[in-house]
Amino acid sequence: MVRDGTTLLLTTQYLDEADALSKAIAVIDDGRVIANGTPDELKDKVGGTVLDVRVDREHLAEAAGAPYGIARGGQQVDSARSEITLPVGADGPAVLTEAVRRPDAAGVTIADLAHRKPTLNDVFLALTGRAVAKTTADAGGGGEDGSDEPGRRKRRRVRRSG
Repeated sequence: MVRDGTTLLLTTQYLDEADALSKAIAVIDDGRVIANGTPDELKDKVGGTVLDVRVDREHLAEAAGAPYGIARGGQQVDSARSEITLPVGADGPAVLTEAVRRPDAAGVTIADLAHRKPTLNDVFLALTGRAVAKTTADAGGGGEDGSDEPGRRKRRRVRRSG
């Protein structure tokens, strides 16, 4: 339909899906459009790069405080993965050294460090200061209705009396 010129409106909080399927995106927060543009334009607003710093679980709180101040916007802490995500803009390579030094100075060993381009999840975090809400499907609990598969409804037997 899109190839034939039809405009489709996709509402989703699965931002990877929006990135893959959309030519233009409007980011809505609390009922207001806070940004719009192509996926690449929105990612450019975050800046050039993002750092993902993974540490041992017992040192996550210390590590979350250590790299603070080098991020362009809010950092995100994923306690399930023991990972801190820092949007660092075009200074990514230059900040790598500091991202290693600060946890090291706090006595925290880095298990993994990745330097990557931003995603739309990073855009949402930078714009709102918070991560995209996890859904039941994201948390591994299946579909929105509690079924084992996203988008599939459980069949329920209904007994009628009388």
